[in-house]
Amino acid sequence: MGEDNLTVVNVSGSSIVKYKPVFSADSKCLFVLSGKNIKVYNVNSGECMHYLIGHYDEVTGALVNPKNKLQLFSSSLDETIILWDSADGVILKRYSLHAPIYGLIGFTKDESNIYVMVRWYPKGVDDKIPTQDHDISEYDPKTGSLTMRLKKVLKRRLVDVGAKGRYLVEGRKKKVIVYDCKTSEIIMHSLKDDFDKEISCVACHPTEDSFVTGCDNGKIIYWWNFLTRNGVVKSTYSWHALPVLDVHFTAEGSQLLSGGHECVLVKWKYNSKEREYLPRLRAPIDHVICSPDNQIFVTCHQDNCVNLISNTFELLNVIDGLSLCHLQSQVLVRRSVRLLYDPRTKALVTNGRVGHLQFYSIEADRQLYNLDIVQENYTSPEDLSKPLYPTEVTNAAFSSHGDWLATVDMWDDGVMTPDIQLKFWKYQVESQEYALNTVVHYPHDKKVVDLKFRPHGDDLDVVHSVVTSSVDGKFKTWTLVDDTDIYRKNSKWVCDSVGYYRDRPAGPLGFSEDGSLLGVGFSSTLTVWDSDTNVLRHCFLTQSNSSNIKHCEFGHHSCCHLLVSLSSDLLCVWNLLTCAVVWSVNVEANVLAADPLSPYMAVVDNDQKLYVFKPSSPDIVYSKPSISKSTVSCAIFLPQKKKSSNKGTQVAWQQSSQLYFFNEEQELLSIVSEEEERKMNTLDSRAIQENLPSTAISVFLGGERKALEDRERRIERSLPSNITKQILDSAPHAQPPVISLCLPFLQSLIGKKQTKRGTEEEDEEEEMDEVKSQDSDSDMEVEQFHNSMKSDSQNPVQENKDFDWLNDLHKSQSKDDLNPVVLRTTDWISELNT
Repeated sequence: MGEDNLTVVNVSGSSIVKYKPVFSADSKCLFVLSGKNIKVYNVNSGECMHYLIGHYDEVTGALVNPKNKLQLFSSSLDETIILWDSADGVILKRYSLHAPIYGLIGFTKDESNIYVMVRWYPKGVDDKIPTQDHDISEYDPKTGSLTMRLKKVLKRRLVDVGAKGRYLVEGRKKKVIVYDCKTSEIIMHSLKDDFDKEISCVACHPTEDSFVTGCDNGKIIYWWNFLTRNGVVKSTYSWHALPVLDVHFTAEGSQLLSGGHECVLVKWKYNSKEREYLPRLRAPIDHVICSPDNQIFVTCHQDNCVNLISNTFELLNVIDGLSLCHLQSQVLVRRSVRLLYDPRTKALVTNGRVGHLQFYSIEADRQLYNLDIVQENYTSPEDLSKPLYPTEVTNAAFSSHGDWLATVDMWDDGVMTPDIQLKFWKYQVESQEYALNTVVHYPHDKKVVDLKFRPHGDDLDVVHSVVTSSVDGKFKTWTLVDDTDIYRKNSKWVCDSVGYYRDRPAGPLGFSEDGSLLGVGFSSTLTVWDSDTNVLRHCFLTQSNSSNIKHCEFGHHSCCHLLVSLSSDLLCVWNLLTCAVVWSVNVEANVLAADPLSPYMAVVDNDQKLYVFKPSSPDIVYSKPSISKSTVSCAIFLPQKKKSSNKGTQVAWQQSSQLYFFNEEQELLSIVSEEEERKMNTLDSRAIQENLPSTAISVFLGGERKALEDRERRIERSLPSNITKQILDSAPHAQPPVISLCLPFLQSLIGKKQTKRGTEEEDEEEEMDEVKSQDSDSDMEVEQFHNSMKSDSQNPVQENKDFDWLNDLHKSQSKDDLNPVVLRTTDWISELNT
């Protein structure tokens, strides 16, 4: 069945900001490290041109080859360094270091060796045991030798190489360690004793013997004369109130860029208090770099976004990955929002920026847009130990056709009364976006647990309804009603009914395939209600020692008569017709997903093992252990957009929909075949050609091609058409009336028609038929005209075959073609007379 070749792949969600991106030597391309690949972006358009695919584990660093500006070095945890032809994406050489590489620092003075950050595991020590200590070593690509330079470096941002590779600088807590590459001497300098914070980042000046350190207290310190043990000179500047996360010099070193938790890019004049700001950059800044030509700054933000900014602080382009939650509160609410599917854009929808929903295209591997739900700006806290509590989107749901979107947002600091709002958004076809329609303040007294739209299939006349459940023990049905008045036509949402069961907290919701039944979980009891009348139909009681129900799903297609419930330790299937248990199994799981296009369901247990099954049978259709290194938080089946070309390798449960799941490391994973995995790692060649950066030669050739096309177009327009030539060359007495030449002459000017309007031609034929019966005098005139033309046809000029089109025109230009003209002329004259 093709199940053996299925593998788990990272579809999206790989961080594009975990490691610093790198500019090409000509500043036209940006190399972004994302998972196992390197994405090459066009700086001008912000579009991805192609991938550099060759590493087998996470890529950790990249450097442009100083001896060949078209080549790129990259490092990875797969213990290799690859030399690329960055333009063509071709691997030129692969170097093996036999140790995981955590970054490339820079080049030596002669630009022949590379400083790398590696982690050595002594013999007998498990390499899976986490450790934070790294070593900085000098790697010789020719001999493959590694020479230790610095030990126990914590992070990549705490070490940098000085001007022309003369020295290495490392920040370690409140100390600075300098390694003199010329004398192999290690020099240590300390901050003042009253300095209460540690060093957070280091950057060396590109031309002078100086470097800068950013600190956790927001201060930036310049260092000079540090190659001697005594006499070091320091200068301190401060603006940041929170830890400085990164500092970076411009190419010539005249300016310094800094960023941190304030979401503000600061540009400092070298060794001066003069500075400029670019505020409100949506999320804390993790990395800052500058292009070699000093024209473009790049900021990497913790929400997985890369901004390309001009040196005048103008936002040029935004490279968005799958937005990651950088606040702990966001990670918690993502489990309640889960993964959603937008029927209109065919996009995956989940939490994005703070207070937003993101619409992400899996096919294009790019974010379509963010929908601002709470309408609040994100502000950084005054103290990281006392974080702010922003308003978060906790629940969301789409209607069957995507016409409506319902969301629940909540603010809760754990002390005061939570602020809860239920919002309904109407999709506007004109503006192609969702607009706020109704806001309900405090729809429930306590936290909303679940939110679901009632499915209505293809019936567009059905009244839309939404159900919300809450910890306050109630579930409410909200209905769309008409709110039109004399001033405008409008509709709004109101509460239609309320349900509860034995004062128990209401839990997960689920609708049957036709929307006639509603399932609501109350603690360990599953209740079934009539969706129209809100009347309780039946209660399904699970085991007495079973925990609360976490998921409730109705079967689809052949299993539409079955109801599935999942608690922390029990998966149970009920028959709605007999109200009996079909089968149950003890499994510790928290994730359940149902395919709306097939009867299959998927469950992921606490050991991250995947089970695919049909509710009608306890037999497992497919299973795969260890689908994720971290805990899977939610899953969804999305409709297949492209059928696999090799149907023999496609399993039955994948034919209609594709399973996607999200883990706590915020990675979007899926199970695909090896063939589909290869397709995912390739880009459309047409898209690549469109996104290639322009060069001097390409601009010159493009201008030549455009000039040639314009010249050919002018020549084509200037050449006389065939009918024009024949009219000018034919004898005047042999030509038909001018009125009959008008139509073909105009057609020769505008070109041939490419499409025919069937309805208009039928209407014209009907008009012509009417004209035939109305005008008979003009018929006699046309016949007399044709007879006169036949008598003149003995002229020698007409014996030439080049003028056969005139005879054809006489025959085809029948009397019916002239009648409308005569009739319309008569009508015009009659209208003028009146």
